[in-house]
Amino acid sequence: MIEIIVDAADSMQRVDKYLIRQLPGAGKSLIYKQIRKKNITLNGSKMSGQEKLAKGDTIQLYFADETYEKCREPLYNELNEKTLALCDKAYETLTGIRVVYEDENILVLNKPMGILSQQAIENDMSLNEWAIGYLHNNGTVDARSLAHFKPSVLNRLDRNTSGMVIVGKTLLGSNTCSELIRNRKIEKYYLTMVMGKLEGSRTLFGYHVKDGRINKVEIKDNLLPGENENDYDLVETKYRSIKTMKQERLGDISLLEVELVTGKSHQIRAHLSHIGYPIVGDMKYGDKKYERALFSMGIKNQLLHSYKIVFPKKLPEGMHALSEKVLVCMPEWLED
Repeated sequence: MIEIIVDAADSMQRVDKYLIRQLPGAGKSLIYKQIRKKNITLNGSKMSGQEKLAKGDTIQLYFADETYEKCREPLYNELNEKTLALCDKAYETLTGIRVVYEDENILVLNKPMGILSQQAIENDMSLNEWAIGYLHNNGTVDARSLAHFKPSVLNRLDRNTSGMVIVGKTLLGSNTCSELIRNRKIEKYYLTMVMGKLEGSRTLFGYHVKDGRINKVEIKDNLLPGENENDYDLVETKYRSIKTMKQERLGDISLLEVELVTGKSHQIRAHLSHIGYPIVGDMKYGDKKYERALFSMGIKNQLLHSYKIVFPKKLPEGMHALSEKVLVCMPEWLED
């Protein structure tokens, strides 16, 4: 019999998913079969495989030693080697990415404008590939470890939005931060410049819907008779004006801090445009008459940057270093 004792880094996940990662050479069907036959038990008792693991749990595998070792061998080493080759290339090729924060469970990166957060098509080199390439180059991951867990981006930014992105380095880091993001426990703040003189602060609410054909979002204050509320997402965006100023070619512009309460596609861009204050440089939601002036000023993308992340109190064991941590990363366009 083989016994596996679960540590804090592997807690908070379902037993079947944990076993699939731990025994990549076994395959899902064999694992489920052995669970049904009671050849795999949890804390000495029969299980379904859907139980959530906790630190200190013991999994018993009634396998011969040679069977166990065979099951531990990754099936996809060749594929993982190809993945690492692409990630190493991304690490060498993509420029301007900076590590803002790193611990054993997560990585926070400053993504420049023009870089995808994740692949859109196969063989894209995105921030996700850069992160794995970075971790491979410092010895944190290799082809074997990728068979058990693949680090990934947890919050995405539009290609032409810059700022902080969280990457899960471990299953604990990934699960914890994904849940915090999903439950809106991580506060996310952006800095942006908008067209027009916008003062004060306000909380905006609206109905959000995206047209995938043209990759554009519409925000409505109210629905018309006959429109189905289930076809829309309710969104909330808060802004606070920091200062307003006159720009020779653009007229009045305003610097805002925006808190993204909900996190839907293009939410900040569409919401600010909806109230009449599009983001400077936003060619999709802005006023086309300023396009030539913006290009002549070297502004080709929206001035929107994820600059501050605030983590909550009372994080799970192994994640205490992030409790109440505030990370700040200012945009280059503001520093200029």
